[in-house]
Amino acid sequence: AICSENFDSVKIIPRLLECGHTFCEVCIYSMSVDFKVICPNCKIVTLLPTGKTLPKNFAMISLTEQIMKLKIDPKITCKACHSKFSSEAVRMCIGEKCGM
Repeated sequence: AICSENFDSVKIIPRLLECGHTFCEVCIYSMSVDFKVICPNCKIVTLLPTGKTLPKNFAMISLTEQIMKLKIDPKITCKACHSKFSSEAVRMCIGEKCGM
């Protein structure tokens, strides 16, 4: 089974298969049989290195971190007054902030 957790650099580590697809380390090892894993996307076999790990996908870690930052405090620009507000302020009542 493949999880749907957000990648990070500590617990849900994205690892690259030989085909270039990325899955979390736990899922890769849970799908492995006889030190091999078949990519669920393209069916290419990746041999799991003995005593080593597959390479981390640092680009995916960075991308996930950037997306999570946006989710924490996304800024929305008011089309009327061009002020920037957090999404929470907009959700509560933009009318009190700019009169629109």
